[in-house]
Amino acid sequence: MTEEARAAARLAELAVARRDFSVAADLFFEAADCLPKSGRDEVWRYHLARADALFRKAEEDDDEAALGEALAGYGGVLKRLADGSNARAAALANLGLGRALHRQAEGTTGVGRLADAIGAFRKAVALISVDDAPVMWAETHGALARSLSLSGQRARQLPMLREAVEAYRAALSAARDELPTSLRIELQTGIGATLLDMAEYDTSTDVLDAAAAAYTAALTLLSRATLGAANQFF
Repeated sequence: MTEEARAAARLAELAVARRDFSVAADLFFEAADCLPKSGRDEVWRYHLARADALFRKAEEDDDEAALGEALAGYGGVLKRLADGSNARAAALANLGLGRALHRQAEGTTGVGRLADAIGAFRKAVALISVDDAPVMWAETHGALARSLSLSGQRARQLPMLREAVEAYRAALSAARDELPTSLRIELQTGIGATLLDMAEYDTSTDVLDAAAAAYTAALTLLSRATLGAANQFF
């Protein structure tokens, strides 16, 4: 039974690589179902991978049904991890849940769903440390910042925008050598955009100067990445 589960999971991973997320989700569910009782403590892995596949389908195809299934999937994983025995797994599930909630909020008005997303990201942040998981730390703080920024923009709340900038900067404080360049660019761009939103309420030159600095840093990283990619052909 364990080998059957592993085989189904490997097929699911191939489906993800082919971007066939519906098939991947079904195969991850099959893998979870094939695990024997002795492997039940690992079943969350397959259910989390299924939720991730559904979320990616929702993003790529703008599929609301898949998004709803992803939300339910992340919730199910968190119930399985409710005993607190696996903090990292719970952090991953909360991160996925927050991203799905943010995606749902993008298609609506108001800040209700964003508040739910922010709550999920805060739970994820509390379960990890920058020393143990710098990349995940950065991704989680960046996701939190994104939801804070959108919520602050919609509610026109300067304190929330400031907190978003702080969260982006916390993300960048992780071990930079371990952070992908694409993530660092995303974080710097997020800082710049949020500071520009802040400038509607805080007209001090410091805010605009900081926004310009963040965009400059993002452009520098992008130029280096482009140059590095070009040099690979010579």
